[in-house]
Amino acid sequence: MISAEKYISFIEYLSSHLSKNRFYHSVSVEKECRLLAHRYGADDCACCIAGLLHDVTRGLSLDEQLTLVNRYDIITDDFQRSSANLLHAVTAPAVVQELFSINDADILDAIRYHTTGKPDMSLICKIIFIADFCEPTRQYSFSHEVRKLAHESIDKAVTTALDLTITHLHEKNVPIHEDTLNAFAFYSKEKNLKI
Repeated sequence: MISAEKYISFIEYLSSHLSKNRFYHSVSVEKECRLLAHRYGADDCACCIAGLLHDVTRGLSLDEQLTLVNRYDIITDDFQRSSANLLHAVTAPAVVQELFSINDADILDAIRYHTTGKPDMSLICKIIFIADFCEPTRQYSFSHEVRKLAHESIDKAVTTALDLTITHLHEKNVPIHEDTLNAFAFYSKEKNLKI
């Protein structure tokens, strides 16, 4: 259980470091995480913390993200280093550890892979990935489909979200990170989940 004091510290930090829309998104992800945690029997507290804090560094520029990479000696690839959209997920776990003394490996891993996904995600990781993808303020045409599916089968929701992401990025001629491709291969083939 998160103490009221700790929760308030999260909210105060996020509200002063994120845009208004990003802050509301983070709160909405937390709420969706709570619903999914109850549905699948996951650790409610861990899911809510990861959901609320997943975008803690999202408001930073690429240069500011790269400064954090150097400060925390974070290993990244060239693709991540060229994209603030990808890099925020890589830097956020280190910031969450330092600012809030959160060292739970499942929480930090869920924050780390909330954007790209990865093969064989833990339940908490899958919940954060899906909640971020389909929380109610998301305006993607397909987010509602994934949200409904998420309450039926978390693995099918993950597979569908990965497939939709890959298709969308491919159509826009945007490069796709190997973590996303590997995650899709794992969930669509190794888990034998057809979408």
